[in-house]
This record gives sequence, C-alpha cells and structure tokens, in this order.
Amino acid sequence: MTQTFTVDNQYGLVLTKLDLFFRQKDSGNLPVAIHLRPVEEGKPSSTTIVPDSHVWLNPSQVTAIGLDPQLSTIQANPTTFTFDEPVFLQPWTTYAIVVTSQSTEYELFSAKTKETVYGSTSRTVTTQPAPGGLYLPQSGRNWVESKDQDLMY
Repeated sequence: MTQTFTVDNQYGLVLTKLDLFFRQKDSGNLPVAIHLRPVEEGKPSSTTIVPDSHVWLNPSQVTAIGLDPQLSTIQANPTTFTFDEPVFLQPWTTYAIVVTSQSTEYELFSAKTKETVYGSTSRTVTTQPAPGGLYLPQSGRNWVESKDQDLMY
C-alpha cells in the first residue's frame, strides 16, 4: 500500500525517520519495508525510488497495537522507520510512502471519512486527516486509490 503527500514549501524537506502505526505484525520472521517514490501523473512511480529511502524492520522491531485500541493508545505506540542517512525531498513535489512485505499479516491503521474514530462510539472522521491519497496495489504494478481514506503516519 502507499500513501501520497506533498512537500508544500519552497525549501523542500529532509526526512530522518517516519512513524507508522500497526494493528498487527507478522507472527514469523518476515520483515516489513518502506521506501519513498515520486508521484508521476497522479500515481506512485512504478520505476523511480528516492535514493536512500529503503528501510526494513523485522517483526520484533514493529509495535503491534492490537485489534480494538483507543486512539490515544495508537498515537502513543508508533513504529519508527529510521533512514540510514537524511533523505531530501524536493519542494512542491508529491511523494508516496510505499509499504511492502511478503507477509499478509501486517495491518496498518488508517482513517476513512465518515467512519467512527478508534475507541469512540459517537465521534466520526469528518474530513481527510491529511492531503494526499491512499493507494492499494493491484497485481503488483498498478495502484488503485482508496477514496476518502488515509494512512496514519
């Protein structure tokens, strides 16, 4: 899966780490990885990866929060992906955070407009929490946007 975001300033952005929030992780030894890609023609590039943006974590390095947490519990337990060296992102450019694994057990938290906030029975998500789009992979090469949904990062 992938989440897009835009560097919306004239100076660019230097990333040293990225936090994601996992509901569950692999019960064996299969790692999870992230990397960054530029967005081309509205979708994550299928060929270009931002240099030095690959990070792999083993399941023992991933914090899995569980199936029915409160929002405050989720926010207090990120899994941090730290880049080996700072990654510079160009100004006024849209990028994608790409999350991959050979395991089907990893699950990430996301928010969808008009759905209930985690741990609440009455509060709903009224707007997208971040500009950008969540894309789900189809056959490994194509990306399909999941409307009104964003990854928690």
